[in-house]
Amino acid sequence: MLKDVSYELRAQKEVVLDAVKEIGFDLVYASFELRADKEVVLEAIQENGAALRYASETLRADKEVVLAALQENAYVLQFASDELRADKEVVLVAVRASPHALQYASPELWADKQVILMAAQHDGNALTYASAELRADKEVVLVAVRGKGTALIYASDELKADREVVLTALQSDGWVLEAASDNLKADKNVVLLAAQKSKEALQFASNELISDKDVQFCAQFVSKGIPNILLEYEVAHALWANILAKQSTIPFYLYYYLTSKPELVKDAFIDVINQQEKSCKTCDRKRDVCTST
Repeated sequence: MLKDVSYELRAQKEVVLDAVKEIGFDLVYASFELRADKEVVLEAIQENGAALRYASETLRADKEVVLAALQENAYVLQFASDELRADKEVVLVAVRASPHALQYASPELWADKQVILMAAQHDGNALTYASAELRADKEVVLVAVRGKGTALIYASDELKADREVVLTALQSDGWVLEAASDNLKADKNVVLLAAQKSKEALQFASNELISDKDVQFCAQFVSKGIPNILLEYEVAHALWANILAKQSTIPFYLYYYLTSKPELVKDAFIDVINQQEKSCKTCDRKRDVCTST
């Protein structure tokens, strides 16, 4: 390792080149002159992009050098000069590789819609770096929450009250109901969707909806799973028996969940039919809801 050799050898280019080809971080032990040598620095960052940290100030402002380092490690944007951290081309290269490298970009680029959209497409939570104006931009926020529902946390208050935005976020994470506006926490359809994703999300619903029987049933339905809950007579047998007998229609919140899982729909009806046949033979108490006799 370069740290074990004399200061005289640390100033010899061939010695340093051989060292940094093996361990890029050894650049830190090179002489100041060689840390300003472009050939040496390019060799170092090719092995480890973070070696850019030890390059001279001049080379940390060299676009070719910084772009080469970003190819190996997007987070080395933090070691680039202020000018290059404000260079849109450079920042886009970093963001494509790792959206959260955006945190090291110049704040003026946090207000650039193209840059934020690029980051949000790769990781919705990169919305946290966006300017207030872009966190209130519905197009940007929809892109973010489609990828990561939790990005709703970083949206403007106005968009946290936007039904389309919140429903989109809930598609991937029921817990983001916590970030929704109070009005949407009192919206039954919104809360039912959250309950389909996570029973625990109900704690964020309005007091009225927390005790709503449809919401409670939906949460129980999802948390226990279709095959198990359908075999629980008190919860579901009557409902499904009536549906099979065409005496009622399936509630939309179950329909929404089931239609996304066709194999479970098939298994559900088989389970109900088997349960009905068993009920008719063994339990007089169940005859009043069983339609197969």
